[in-house]
Amino acid sequence: MHAALALSWREYRELRWSVLAAACILLVPPLAYLCRGQASSASDAVTMALMAYPIFGGAFFGMRAAAGERGGHTAAFVNALPVRPVILGIVRLLATIVAVLLPLAALAAVCVALLPHDAQHFRPTGQTMLPQSMAWSLLATCLVAACGLGTPSELKAAGRGLAVPVGCLLALFIGAYPLRMLGLLNQSLAHWIDIGIEGLSSFLRNHWDALMPLTTIGLATAFVGCYRSAIGPPPVAGTGPSRGWIPAGLRSRSVALLLKAMREEVPRFAAVMLAAVALVIFLGVQEAAVRLFFPHKGIVMITGVVAAIFMGIATFAADLDSRINTFWRSRPISPTRWFWTKYAVAFATLLIVLALPQIVWMAGEMPLKQLRPSAGFGAVTACWFGSFSAGVAAICLVRRPLPAGIFAAGLTVAMLCSIDWPLFLNGPQPSSHTAIILGGIVAASIAGTVAAWWAASRDFAFVR
Repeated sequence: MHAALALSWREYRELRWSVLAAACILLVPPLAYLCRGQASSASDAVTMALMAYPIFGGAFFGMRAAAGERGGHTAAFVNALPVRPVILGIVRLLATIVAVLLPLAALAAVCVALLPHDAQHFRPTGQTMLPQSMAWSLLATCLVAACGLGTPSELKAAGRGLAVPVGCLLALFIGAYPLRMLGLLNQSLAHWIDIGIEGLSSFLRNHWDALMPLTTIGLATAFVGCYRSAIGPPPVAGTGPSRGWIPAGLRSRSVALLLKAMREEVPRFAAVMLAAVALVIFLGVQEAAVRLFFPHKGIVMITGVVAAIFMGIATFAADLDSRINTFWRSRPISPTRWFWTKYAVAFATLLIVLALPQIVWMAGEMPLKQLRPSAGFGAVTACWFGSFSAGVAAICLVRRPLPAGIFAAGLTVAMLCSIDWPLFLNGPQPSSHTAIILGGIVAASIAGTVAAWWAASRDFAFVR
């Protein structure tokens, strides 16, 4: 009992500032709009926060639960404690669940406090979306925590956790194509295939409320049972020759840095590209998915913001690790050249990945005609650039992935709160207003990039 209390106190000490920062990020947008007297915009901000938080909070807090000990180089110490790994896993998971739900509880308290003032806008959001957001946050946290166990870093744990649902979605719809082809050859077989697909879809829709908690409990049980792999010794790497495609003996340091950055970005590019392809396939096969996942451009913005923050942090996190950072700075490598090479390659990768759905939509073959290029979509793309710059600046100033992710989200929210973003998404705006918004977002993005370059080149950071 004493050991569990001591471990709980440790979790509290490590998570308190991250939880407080996450709660502030959720509360600032609606309160800022209310101070302007815009209750409708405040309600829209609450809605967007509830949609974005399960992905963002689940990924960042879940990756900390899965690989925080190895990422913080404390796994050997925790493994040497006279406490069973099951107890360690239970305390870790319970602390993570509380940390994920506390910001949503603070947002719920604010909505309840605002009900007497404007029940028309805040009551529907609190009654319908808040319980769903809490349930999805728990599921996402347990998914990332369970799937990321055993990974050497927090970002790899988050990537593995997010890759599981994307891979299942991709496999589901790719596997549906052979059945469709068989249906074209045999009319009676096509009838039974359609009945089976419709029955499976109906079963998932009607029983998802029961399947969701069962899935969450199963993932939580797997996390606790396998927690030994998160604190045990890492697997020994193979001793065979490296199969990297960077040639030896390069005389140009710029070319060597470019090849290194490209080699590091190729797996990340392939993973995000698969996610984009899965999304495109899903939207192409399921017409109703447009109404479900894209009721307005806010969903597109949220998805791009989370992806851009992750890519910005992942691009520089490995090289800014304390041990690797000390090594490469002892080599004859220009920090400025290193920074801009990695930034250019990562940003080009981000542009390619985010441009893929837009190109498909522009082709007119998909049912997303409402998302043709426009001033609003241009502002959404600019917001992705700002989120990427915020992620880069955050990881350069805060060298730990979880605090850096929350810091980047705070910078992005501050950028969005400086404009009337919900009104801009939902209604036409004058060209002068659009130019001001785009100019402000681009200026903030450039400022964040310059701050990141200054911090990286001088090896300056608030937290290491």
